[in-house]
Amino acid sequence: ALTDIDRAILLNPLSAEAFLLRGKINLAGKKKKTAKKDFKKAELLGIFSFELREWLQQCR
Repeated sequence: ALTDIDRAILLNPLSAEAFLLRGKINLAGKKKKTAKKDFKKAELLGIFSFELREWLQQCR
């Protein structure tokens, strides 16, 4: 799944949803630093939600 998301981001580097999904996958895989970068990028690209704030908190 991660390979597919990476490919989607390469094809469309402005896809906030792809960064959000990759962040969730990385967080589930205990890659908190990488997940935080993805969540921040999703936020920069326009995603604002309570869930995103929660996931960012989990990256600490």
